[in-house]
Amino acid sequence: MKSFKIIICILAAALCLSGCSEATRRLDEQEIIQGAAVDQQGHDILVTLQAFDLIKEGTGSDTLTGNLTYNIDGKGSDISSAVSDASKKTGHEIFLGQNKLLVLSRELTENNFEKNLDYLLRGINARADVLVALSESRASDILECTQNDALVPAQNIVDALQAAAGEGRCAAVSIKDLMNAYANRTDDVFLPVLSAGGSEDEKQCAVSGVAVFRGSTLQTVLGETESRGLMLLRRKLKSGNFSFDTDDYGRVSLELVRSSPKQTVTWQNGQLHVRFQVKCSFTVNEVEKGLVTSIGKDEIRALQEKTNDMIESMCLLACRLTYGKGCDVLHTGRRLSRTDAPAYQANLDNWPNVLQAAAYSVQANSEIVMLGSNAIRD
Repeated sequence: MKSFKIIICILAAALCLSGCSEATRRLDEQEIIQGAAVDQQGHDILVTLQAFDLIKEGTGSDTLTGNLTYNIDGKGSDISSAVSDASKKTGHEIFLGQNKLLVLSRELTENNFEKNLDYLLRGINARADVLVALSESRASDILECTQNDALVPAQNIVDALQAAAGEGRCAAVSIKDLMNAYANRTDDVFLPVLSAGGSEDEKQCAVSGVAVFRGSTLQTVLGETESRGLMLLRRKLKSGNFSFDTDDYGRVSLELVRSSPKQTVTWQNGQLHVRFQVKCSFTVNEVEKGLVTSIGKDEIRALQEKTNDMIESMCLLACRLTYGKGCDVLHTGRRLSRTDAPAYQANLDNWPNVLQAAAYSVQANSEIVMLGSNAIRD
């Protein structure tokens, strides 16, 4: 598990700042990279880089229209030679110190990189805020997305990824997050999954879910419902619309205001027990039958019970799809190490199996606020 995490982290570090030693060169002597993609092509590594077009024609406001970037690529037996090949093609040094996005192909994450470690281990620390994502197919496909002729497509993808992550529809995973996962022996990693669709000239990038790993092996890709459950339990769900159908009120739409999950981990009678308590506060966006149905205290309480059921269902689904695969993306091992160090040490070498046999539960406590009224709690 640790070897896989260190490989990803070192890969990210090497790519994101491998050109920093040339940062003192003039801008017109460098390729200023905004996005990077890494694919495996047979026995070779293919690197695709999205660079600023510093000589784009136009003056004034005309300069800031249309795509201001172009893609360059390089191929080699390892990361170093691939980046060097890209540099030779352009005649400029590659500067990745402003890179914002690193996309890895699924094939790349499923293979070992021992032959690249000598170069990668010499890579200096990367910027902590660079986002890392997994591509459904070729990583280079993501950087070929025009994003409706955005000025900088890579930045547009980052913005869309962060917006989707804020609503829990995917995860925004930075190099800092990967480094934190590497620091703990039981933690597993997850990455947002991106896909490219549309015509050849107008490709668009879309969020496809969250890829969950167990050690170095991709175990499952979570859909939107279970992704929101996972992000809620990981304290990463900040906002978003939640809707459900009821017999009395029709379609009900709620807006998340805040959430506060708590995880309690114990070792009892030879079994891991995990309990989640999730407090959420919502405002009511819309009640389909609100014009013909009076919404009072009793109705609010009924909606809160329905909301609790929805929250518990999505969180339990996330637990089943992660714990059931032996994946610790919820930092459960970390918490057991604090509450019961002897049990943690005794089960460290068998942790995935311990997770698969764990007993877990989720209890939600929702608060719904009607605009212009006081909150009514369960």
